[in-house]
Amino acid sequence: MVTNLIGIQWQVFSINNVNKSSSWGCLMSCDRCLDLCVRYVIRQPEQLRKAIRIAKHALSEGVLAEIDATDYWNQYNFQESAEKMIWGDIVDYHFVCRHCGTQFVLGAETYHGSGRYWSPENEKPSEIID
Repeated sequence: MVTNLIGIQWQVFSINNVNKSSSWGCLMSCDRCLDLCVRYVIRQPEQLRKAIRIAKHALSEGVLAEIDATDYWNQYNFQESAEKMIWGDIVDYHFVCRHCGTQFVLGAETYHGSGRYWSPENEKPSEIID
């Protein structure tokens, strides 16, 4: 199942600590996107590359669909960013689960290196990977 593979990927890609949130996180997500329902903190370019690869995988498996952001800050579309592993000063991609409607954001401010995260947009994540 796709979600198990994605859950393993987050754990393998984590370079610091995993902090479990309460079991009440991501109440609206389904079994297909549940493993994506984490807050993955991005502090380094390699962490951003890993988050992009996981989102790309979820898109290719039909779990997620990309949605347009309200403010379009990206210099590259997600497909180009994922294929070439390039990005601009600001990364701001938005996705939705095709099965339950849970929305996710992948964002980073790369110019100043302030980092950011992958996270569900309107739900509490089930865990924090920092």
